[in-house]
Amino acid sequence: EMVIRDWSSDVCSSDLMNKMPFPPAYQNFFRLGLVLKEHVSPETVVASRKGELLYMFSGTRVAGYTYSQDDRAVIQKMLDDGVEYVILDQLGYSSTPRYLYPAIQKNDDLFFVASHVPDPDTYLLKFDREAAKKKLSQSQRQDGKNTLP
Repeated sequence: EMVIRDWSSDVCSSDLMNKMPFPPAYQNFFRLGLVLKEHVSPETVVASRKGELLYMFSGTRVAGYTYSQDDRAVIQKMLDDGVEYVILDQLGYSSTPRYLYPAIQKNDDLFFVASHVPDPDTYLLKFDREAAKKKLSQSQRQDGKNTLP
């Protein structure tokens, strides 16, 4: 599909990024925001720890993630929120290694690297919604849980 871009806002946010003395972890986070701006529609929902900051660079819809050590709760919330991409950052918030990273690790069949920026490693992951729905409904059946609302 053809994506009409507003170059002026791109230049502005890149300029801002270069002028501000942000630590590398933030610069990488912003860089992935610009990758999103260039490659996905503004309707796309992206889960990340800092949605409001991401939005300044990506222009996409943003969502947080569930602070739960139950990986299925984290995945379910992504499904509920319509998430298509996830940013795995090293901004230093404890919730990322505590909740988001383990959920991705335990379900690495549901996430694919769309873009990666090193030093420090920052990932844009594509979330496979269909596979996630299937996997959650199977695990619910195995638990003997009622899948009806």
